[in-house]
Amino acid sequence: MSPLQLAALELRLDDLKPMAGKDVKLQGTLLAACSAHDPDPKVQVRVIRFLLKRGVSVNETDKNGVTPLHRAVRFRSVAAAKELLAQGANVNAVDRKSQATPLHRAVTSTGAPATAGKQAEALRLVRLLLENGADTSLRNKSGKRPIDYVKNEEIRSALTGNAT
Repeated sequence: MSPLQLAALELRLDDLKPMAGKDVKLQGTLLAACSAHDPDPKVQVRVIRFLLKRGVSVNETDKNGVTPLHRAVRFRSVAAAKELLAQGANVNAVDRKSQATPLHRAVTSTGAPATAGKQAEALRLVRLLLENGADTSLRNKSGKRPIDYVKNEEIRSALTGNAT
């Protein structure tokens, strides 16, 4: 990870600004910013906005086709996901490795640090993705739709349109 990507991951905007000069390649910085563990939502959104204004694509991908939205969902960052969607992120982006969408990631245990027990955030993310056009019928590499992974009844209800 480059020093620039590390500054983005750690949401150090004051360090990012001088490092992100005109000819500096910012590839991977938005992915890093959306991978922050338990971030301050306001700081994370400021970093995301800064990077987007500097020309980073809201739909940049890593080598596996993972987008910043996939990462924000994996790390249960509702504020980041909301900002990315407002800025035009592809809600139905499919990664290359597992062919998972952000919605697949929202309904599964992500294994990401500091995400255990974050069912409320998962539910908020599911609702946010659905409100922004997430396709519940998309299947991953295993042939499974997001609902095929759901164990939580509130999330199941949100996916089936029976949310209260």
